[in-house]
Amino acid sequence: MKINDLFDIIDQCQTHKTEDYVFLNIVSKDIVYFNDSIYSVDELDNILQEYDDDTDWIPVKVESFERDMYQEFFDLQEGHLKEKLYLVFFSRGGYSKAKTVMYEAGIIDDFYRFRNQYQRRIVFQWCEEHQISFED
Repeated sequence: MKINDLFDIIDQCQTHKTEDYVFLNIVSKDIVYFNDSIYSVDELDNILQEYDDDTDWIPVKVESFERDMYQEFFDLQEGHLKEKLYLVFFSRGGYSKAKTVMYEAGIIDDFYRFRNQYQRRIVFQWCEEHQISFED
């Protein structure tokens, strides 16, 4: 199977919350998502069956990698900045506080470049695990 736009998968992986479910139709390459507070499991099953009874669906949701991504980026920093990033990250509102520290330290653009590369790496691994090729 081949995916034409890897960024669709990246977008689905990073956009949806824990309570969301995202599926990739391996035949049509459609991506379907739903929130379990809106749809029941039976309703999801009906939605997926509307496409084709023989179609296989692959869950797109990759294990939450955001925390690991932040920590890997922090580990690239040195000294007091690294310590400060870890300290604010594990406090209440840690994600936004860490971004504020990165902005103040002038490394926010480095973080966004790192995030883009990290997400691509995670999605490449996911595609390999599901034997999916793609056009880059």
